[in-house]
Amino acid sequence: MTEKLGKAILSGFSFVGISVPIASLIITTIAYFDLIPQAVLSGLLFGSFIVIFFMASLRTAQKIGQKGWAVGAAIAAAMTVLSLMYTLIGIEQTPGLQFLVRTAISTVTCITGGMIGVNLSK
Repeated sequence: MTEKLGKAILSGFSFVGISVPIASLIITTIAYFDLIPQAVLSGLLFGSFIVIFFMASLRTAQKIGQKGWAVGAAIAAAMTVLSLMYTLIGIEQTPGLQFLVRTAISTVTCITGGMIGVNLSK
């Protein structure tokens, strides 16, 4: 079980580690050439990260094969901690309502991805 868990977590982290730079590069290119309005970029960035973390929780839970809600919650917690660290180091403002709403959306999305991934493993 431990080896299976380690491989699944490594698979999920590698998916995120590859997908986030690719999505960031694409969004940066879109922003550089002003292909879409600046107001849409924040939503596009958040949406791409939600899809990436959904797929990571789905993939991880699929490889583990049990307790998908726990896998999704763990991935959502990791995403929340990273977002909170980003917010608190001074790059953005203090966490507010938008942070709480985005955290709730991320948590629900990751837990859903984990539950779907467990059902796809059977």
